[in-house]
Amino acid sequence: WIHLVAAFGAYFLGYFLFATRKRYLKVLTAIMLSAVIPVIVGIKQVLLREFFFSNDSVLPRIQATFWHPNKLGSFLFIVTAVYLVFYLSIKVGQEGAKKKLLFFLPFLVLIPLLGLTFSRTSWVALAFAIFVIAIMRRSLRKPAILLGGLLTVLALAIGKIRDRILDTFSWSMNNSVSGRIEIWDIGFFKLSQRPWLGFGPGSFGEVIKDARGSEEGNISAHSDAVRFVVEGGIVGLLAYFLYFIGAIVYAFISFVRYPQSSKRVKILNKEFLVDFKLLGFIPFLLFLSMIPISFMETSTLDFVYQFFAWIALGSWLAVSGKTIKTRKKRRATQRRKEKELERVEGL
Repeated sequence: WIHLVAAFGAYFLGYFLFATRKRYLKVLTAIMLSAVIPVIVGIKQVLLREFFFSNDSVLPRIQATFWHPNKLGSFLFIVTAVYLVFYLSIKVGQEGAKKKLLFFLPFLVLIPLLGLTFSRTSWVALAFAIFVIAIMRRSLRKPAILLGGLLTVLALAIGKIRDRILDTFSWSMNNSVSGRIEIWDIGFFKLSQRPWLGFGPGSFGEVIKDARGSEEGNISAHSDAVRFVVEGGIVGLLAYFLYFIGAIVYAFISFVRYPQSSKRVKILNKEFLVDFKLLGFIPFLLFLSMIPISFMETSTLDFVYQFFAWIALGSWLAVSGKTIKTRKKRRATQRRKEKELERVEGL
């Protein structure tokens, strides 16, 4: 539960210290640039064949600077999603089309590395994010559909990735999905003893050990909903839903209410015109993508994900609130001037 406190701390950090459009852009830039070292280490692992092999799989996975490939997959998803929206927000004419094409090159590194983590949760999250982008903006549907279709074809064409996807639907004893379901069954069985308040924060692992009567075996919840309901009961589950719904609703409303605007930014010493309103879509996208992630992983325990999402949300809400308030004041002033002019002309 300390991760939730840290998440709200990140929110207030973004809200009070990064409350301008320029600083919001710096937050997004920092998120994207944070991938430089993990990407370099990941490429090194691929070239030197220094792969990570888990106990239940022989897949050659990479984890870069993270302790587990799933954590790297989650991190690369965040960076890829932010960069995707940033890329789509760049407005260029015919002269700048070639320059924008250069900014497509990072996808040729990020997406293959994301694939080599063999993190199915991150794959689903990326597919979900592309789907949401296609729904939200009609002008982005064609590029989103093309990108999603291309990634799907590539995934199905690569044998190990295809097998990893199909393994999700198998029910062998060593399958990670069936292992998750076993843990969830145990958790729900124990929940019947304390349905309202659960067993207390951080107790999930001990609850599973106690039910099994053994210290061996996987004790990770692999699901935010299951963890919160076992540790906090029905009350904890409701708090979890409010946590998600609150962030998603505020992020969505601020994005919708923000006026359409463009802003010139410098990228590699070149000025580009970006759709700033579209950049405000990023916090909403990150929080909404936590929903499919939370079915198979504990996203609230992913400190990097929570920190990036909450600091981006805090910064964006501050920027959006100030912009909308300033716009209202200008409209009110304009209306007063018009009424005063009408009164003078009436005299």
